[in-house]
Amino acid sequence: MVKPRPMSALAVVRPPGGGLRTRNEGSKPAHQTILEAFLRRTSPRTQKVYREGLEAFARWGGFDDDLAEMTRALFALSAPEAHERALAYLQHLTDEGYAPNTIGIRLTALRGLVTLGQQLGAVLWRLEVRGPKTENIRDTRGPELEAVRTLLRSTTSAKDQAILRLLFECGLRNIEVCELRMEHLKLESAEVFVRGKGKTGLHPISISPALVGALRKWLPQRKHGVGFERPESFVFFPRRDALKQLNGSTMGSLVKRLGTHANIRLWPHALRHSAITALLDATSGDVRAVQKFSRHQNVNTVIRYDDDRRNLGATMRSQLADLVKE
Repeated sequence: MVKPRPMSALAVVRPPGGGLRTRNEGSKPAHQTILEAFLRRTSPRTQKVYREGLEAFARWGGFDDDLAEMTRALFALSAPEAHERALAYLQHLTDEGYAPNTIGIRLTALRGLVTLGQQLGAVLWRLEVRGPKTENIRDTRGPELEAVRTLLRSTTSAKDQAILRLLFECGLRNIEVCELRMEHLKLESAEVFVRGKGKTGLHPISISPALVGALRKWLPQRKHGVGFERPESFVFFPRRDALKQLNGSTMGSLVKRLGTHANIRLWPHALRHSAITALLDATSGDVRAVQKFSRHQNVNTVIRYDDDRRNLGATMRSQLADLVKE
């Protein structure tokens, strides 16, 4: 395959009809407005991932991290040129050994930007290049319920208790705990407000008296952090700065340490796995009810948890073996 020239080297041609205007009086270029609108329409964490994906494409295309110029050049391409560039980028990511999910996310960001541009008249085509198909083979099993009880009994720190109970009792994801701000806590009504996966708004989750108690014990200890009294400060924070968000890696290390102390192999999402499995056991597999807890958009995800907990594949294989016994 002949490697296409960088986008910056291709002739810039406006699409018919003048859809890509360079600049209106006192306004931003159309391509920059579309770029900002595309990022703004997603949740903060998705926005971060998409921005990183677009920046990676921009660097590969010779634009460093200049997303506005990359968008201008991309929109100025013809459909064949754009697909040629996208296919070359896909090949580059594959050759560099990027995971299929990473490739898929980066191409999704690129397609989404072009789709919005097409909807707003900046381009006359859509990008159709997609990443490799992926199969989620993640293990849905977490620690057994008795192991979780042991973990909670062995944890004496109010902060650690609060984190563990948020992950297990509320089924929060790692990033959702990291994103919790003081203004998201409503302890009088025993609620926390969280932003779900891929969501832009907040919604309430009821919490147990034990979790309320752990949070009430931890909150006074936050006074050692800078800006702890401000409502937008984080509930859990690094380096005594309550205005900085704890990252997922640090949270993962903290949870892993607590698990090691209790002799349990542990990571943040494992507690969510344990909670979903425990609820399926307690409700005899009521996947609809458990979906309300887990907040999965697709009930099939919860069904997979249910299949895994019952190990249906092994049961069917055993029955088949019995059928052929002499």
